[in-house]
Amino acid sequence: MLSWYPGETNCKITIPYLFRGNNETCRVDNFWTAAGLKTGQHTGNRYSDSDIYEAIKATANSLKTNPERRKGNCP
Repeated sequence: MLSWYPGETNCKITIPYLFRGNNETCRVDNFWTAAGLKTGQHTGNRYSDSDIYEAIKATANSLKTNPERRKGNCP
C-alpha cells in the first residue's frame, strides 16, 4: 500500500501527474467504455484500472489531511 505525502508536492506535482498519466495512457477511456459513454473495448492490462483508483485515493487522502485544498488551494 502506498503512503501519500500530505504536503505541497502531492498537491502541485504528484496528483496532477497521476491524472495526466491516466489520461495519456487511455486508462480513463476504459471507464467511459464500461459506462457506455464511449464505444470500443477495454484496452491495456486488466489490472491497469487500479491506477485510476490509486490516483483517486491519493486525492482523497490529500483532501482529508488538508481540508483547505477543497477550495482548490495548495499550501
